[in-house]
Amino acid sequence: MIEKFESKAMLCPILEDDVLMCSHGGKVQLKSIKGKSFKNNGVSLILEPDLMYAPISGCSYNILGIPTPCTMVAVIPPSALSIKKFNGEKAVMQDYVSMIMTDKGFPLQIIPKVNKWKLSVSVPQNTYNECKNKEYDKESIKHIFHIRYCLSEYYNNILDGTYDVLIYNSSIENIDADVKSISFHNINFNKPIRIMFEYANKSDDKIYSLILNYLKENYIDKIYSYKAIAIDIGNNIFEYIFISPKNRKSESTFGFLSTGIKFIRIDNNRKNSSHKPIITEIIKASFVLEYLDLVIS
Repeated sequence: MIEKFESKAMLCPILEDDVLMCSHGGKVQLKSIKGKSFKNNGVSLILEPDLMYAPISGCSYNILGIPTPCTMVAVIPPSALSIKKFNGEKAVMQDYVSMIMTDKGFPLQIIPKVNKWKLSVSVPQNTYNECKNKEYDKESIKHIFHIRYCLSEYYNNILDGTYDVLIYNSSIENIDADVKSISFHNINFNKPIRIMFEYANKSDDKIYSLILNYLKENYIDKIYSYKAIAIDIGNNIFEYIFISPKNRKSESTFGFLSTGIKFIRIDNNRKNSSHKPIITEIIKASFVLEYLDLVIS
């Protein structure tokens, strides 16, 4: 369903002296070229071409000890831009910086700073008040996490609709996790499975130790929390770890985005283990994650 952009909000754009960073402390090198002639107290406006591919320096991101830093700005979605154009280009808005991604798939952060510019941005009608008040009504935006999975007819019981999927509301290592057994054929967009997380702002500390160390090294605890789910389906166990903001002021509306980071190991830790491979993927969520609506198809 395509949202209609019918409401507008007046927000501050990014200027050349603003501080933008990746999740690991790397600083975006801002230089206004297209927006150079548009100034606020002598400081130039940053337009979309000025920010796209802007270099990032000082990023500490690594994968299991191997430096893999964010090096540039790679994705600027249209919803992060102003309506008005300057020299044929749109300005980049402070409030939507978290929707902008680095070349390693991480969202940018900004130290907000008020300026005299107030530019109009398009806002989906049902989120206008959220953006205006910087508070989100949890029920007004529905984010569904959708997993596509194909089962072979080798599983004979899938044909009669009895094939079950095990869903854990934590990592696969957490022996205390709540587990749901759901029929594969009962999982759809009309009835998504709701996975509850008891503490919205508390991280899951039962995650596999090497992955937990990676999360602690690469995500600032004061800003992010992480939640895990595990899905035992077919010959594999799929584990998803969601990085989400702790504060509602850091929320945006993009939903879920894969960081591109995956880990693979064998499930040898549980009793009666079938030694299935565990594929773990790190997912960025744009909102405080109190629960997850899940669809598998």
